[in-house]
Amino acid sequence: MKKFIPVLFLLFGFLVFSETLKKEINIKYSNLSSVNSVSFEFVNGKAEVNGANVKSVIIRGFLTVNGKDQSLCEDVLKNANIKFKKHGDELEISLNYDELKEKLGNNNSFFGFFCSWGKQTEIQVDLKITIPKNLDVDFSGVNFDLSMSNVLNANLSNVNGNVKVLNANKVKCESVNGNISLKNILIKANCEVVNGNFTIETKSTKLSSISFESVNGNAEIKLPLKTIGSISTESLTSKTVFNNKGEKTIKKNLEWKGEGNCDINVETINGRIVIDAF
Repeated sequence: MKKFIPVLFLLFGFLVFSETLKKEINIKYSNLSSVNSVSFEFVNGKAEVNGANVKSVIIRGFLTVNGKDQSLCEDVLKNANIKFKKHGDELEISLNYDELKEKLGNNNSFFGFFCSWGKQTEIQVDLKITIPKNLDVDFSGVNFDLSMSNVLNANLSNVNGNVKVLNANKVKCESVNGNISLKNILIKANCEVVNGNFTIETKSTKLSSISFESVNGNAEIKLPLKTIGSISTESLTSKTVFNNKGEKTIKKNLEWKGEGNCDINVETINGRIVIDAF
C-alpha cells in the first residue's frame, strides 16, 4: 500500500497547482450589411444565442484558460480572441483556434496520453450572444452546451453536449452524445442523435414535418392533434406510446393517419417513443 502513496500525492499535485485564468469578453460587431446568416464554431464551453431587435452582433462573457504552466496560460489568454469573417452573405464567428493551435497542444508525457492533467492548456468559452432575429444560424460545437432562442432558422452540429432551441421556424440538428430539446418550433424539425434523447413541444399548426433518428435515445413529441398528418415510428427494442387526447395506443411500430399537414417519422434502435396529441 505504501508504494501507491507517492503516486497519489503526485496526482493530487496536478490538481492543486493547475492555473485558472479568466478574460472578460464584451464585443459589438455592426458590419452586417448584406448578411443573411451567421455561423459559429466553438470548442469547450457553453453559449446562449438569442435573437432580438438589434442591428449588431453582441458578445459578452468570459474566456477561461486552465493549465499547469502559468506563463503559458497567460500567453494563451492574451492571444485568444473572437474573430469575425464575412463570406458573401454569411458572417463567421469563432475563437482564433488556428493561431492558438500550437499553444493548446498536448505534451508527449505519459499523463498527456492517459490523463487530462497532461494537457498543457485548455481554453473554454462562456458566452451570451445577441444577434438580429431575422438571421439564420449555423452552429458547430465540440464539448459544448448550447441554448438558442428567437432565431429564424437553425442548422446545428454538436459533439458531446446538449442543445436547446426555443422559438424558431426550422431546426436541423445533428448530435453525438447529447440531448436535443426543442420548444415552439413553427415549421420543421429534423434531428439525428447517436447517443441522446429528443424532445419537442409545440402548439404550431403550421408544422410540415418532424423527424428523429437515433441509435440510443428516447423521443418525446407533444403537439396539437389537428397538426398531425401522419405518424410512422420504428424501434428495435421498444414500443411507441401514442396519447390521442387521452386515448392511448401502444404498438411496436406505429403507422397512423391524421387530418393535418405534419408528417412525423421516428426511428431508433434503443429507445422509447412517446407522442402526445392534445
